[in-house]
Amino acid sequence: MNIPSSAGGFPWKADGDYRTLVYIKNETATARKITADLYYDGVSYGIGLTEVKAGQTIAIDFREIRDAQTPDRLGRVIPLDLEHGQIAWSVKGGENKTLSARSEQISVSEGVASTYSCANCCPDSYYDGILIPYDAEEGIGGMVPFRALQQDSTCLQTLGTP
Repeated sequence: MNIPSSAGGFPWKADGDYRTLVYIKNETATARKITADLYYDGVSYGIGLTEVKAGQTIAIDFREIRDAQTPDRLGRVIPLDLEHGQIAWSVKGGENKTLSARSEQISVSEGVASTYSCANCCPDSYYDGILIPYDAEEGIGGMVPFRALQQDSTCLQTLGTP
C-alpha cells in the first residue's frame, strides 16, 4: 500500500440535501489517534482527539454534528445556517503513512455523488500550548482550575482547533 500521508482535506457542502461524509481508516494493527476540523469563515470546529482502532474505519458527518448543535472542546457549535467549509484531518503521534481517508459528497435531488481523496504533505505538528483561563489571581492557599490545550499546525501553516 502506498499512502502518501496520514493527513488530508476535503471540501464540505451541506446546503439543501447535500451531505459530506469523511471516512478515515486505520491501515495498521495498532490503534491510532486522529483529529478532524471543519474550517469556515476564519473559524475552526474540532471533534477533538479520537481513537481509530486497528483496521477500523470511522465516519465523520459534520452536518449531523451541526444539526445536533454538538459543542466542540471550546464549547463552540457549527452555525445552523452554515452550508460550506473545508474539512482537515490528521494522525497524531510520530508515525506517518498509517491512515487513509476519503470523503463522499451526495445530493439525491441534484443527482450528485462524488468522492475525494486529498493528502496533505505531512501530518499536523505541534504549534502552541494554551491554558484556560489565560491568567488568574488567587489568595494564598487558594486554587484555580486550568485546562491545558494543544494547538497544531498543518504543513500548509493553517492552525487547527486547540
